[in-house]
Amino acid sequence: MLDSLYSIPKVTVSEAKIRHITEKDSGKSRGVLQLKLEVERDTLNSKDNDAHEFASLVIVLGTFERRMLLVQINASLGRSKTVLSIEKELNFDWDAANADGGEGGGYVILRILRDSIRGMDLEMQIKLR
Repeated sequence: MLDSLYSIPKVTVSEAKIRHITEKDSGKSRGVLQLKLEVERDTLNSKDNDAHEFASLVIVLGTFERRMLLVQINASLGRSKTVLSIEKELNFDWDAANADGGEGGGYVILRILRDSIRGMDLEMQIKLR
């Protein structure tokens, strides 16, 4: 049982930075989340890894108070490396995130879902400012 648990790839957020951009043409505000993830696999039990290996992550960004969806993307994972670094840029509606961000400058909620492992999601709050 422990070998099975240890074979599940470990996903960590190594960097999450938000910046605010105003488009010159339209004057519309948008936010950009620069995200860096690290996926670490245990290669000691290569037979058991196939049972818990997942092929992609779903990355979801939502508002803090009402949990409304701002943006959702997928990140595909290769199967050959033991440590994989993923960099993604998520563009979202700044005004919606800011209006529903809560007190103290506001927050958004980042959630990372594995496509084939239920209940092993990663969720974190990220400050807007």
